[in-house]
Amino acid sequence: MLQQPKGEAETNMKQLQDVYDGIMSPAPAVVSDAPKPEGDAATPDGSAQ
Repeated sequence: MLQQPKGEAETNMKQLQDVYDGIMSPAPAVVSDAPKPEGDAATPDGSAQ
């Protein structure tokens, strides 16, 4: 619940709640059409020590 603090400038609580909800909502899942690499192509070869 959001409340207007006493002595503070007037704040648009609806706008503040919308901003908060936008920040706190989970990000949408990213869907990619690109094929994923198969095998060990994306992993390091282990030669670096």
